[in-house]
Amino acid sequence: MKKYFLYILATFCCTNVFTQEKLVKDIDFDSINDTIYFDKDNRLIISQLSSINFKPVHSLPIDGLEYADNYYIKESKNGFEFAIEFGRYGVASQFKYEKRTKRIRLIGMRRRESDINWYGANGSSSVNLLTNKYIGNWQYNDKEQSEQWVEMPVIKSKMYFFKTYLEDFDETVYNDYDNRCTSLFVKYKNIHKDKFKK
Repeated sequence: MKKYFLYILATFCCTNVFTQEKLVKDIDFDSINDTIYFDKDNRLIISQLSSINFKPVHSLPIDGLEYADNYYIKESKNGFEFAIEFGRYGVASQFKYEKRTKRIRLIGMRRRESDINWYGANGSSSVNLLTNKYIGNWQYNDKEQSEQWVEMPVIKSKMYFFKTYLEDFDETVYNDYDNRCTSLFVKYKNIHKDKFKK
């Protein structure tokens, strides 16, 4: 778990080297390059796909970015992701072109946290929005018992969201994920602590 967490942390911390504001890639699978970029002035993710004659399609305005250390568009295996870094916290939203609807769909989210407070969380989680499967790998600082990070069993759960396409996407989507993930962490941390006390 420790090695896994350090790998995740290093991946998030070093993203500046491998990221860009503008992504040129064949997103809609027609062998013609498309463009995905972030409009900083209007806080929009904008796509221009060849399959719709490069007509701009954009997200809703994304608020809260003034508090972020960094945010960027990054290429992914199946499409692209939009990631935001807030120091010890980060979240990434993954998008893919959906052939049936000819729209860009949100297909997954992941987050990481490295809290130094005794009640905080260390680790990462992800949710696959195509299968509704959530996986969380977390540690907590058990100051009351041992003053050390305690590894929790992997959390596996179902997590359901409404279908979200690029034009529906804003910060409320990943904030909702963050809140649900935090609730699961607190629930299973308390269960684990109760067993630990016994």
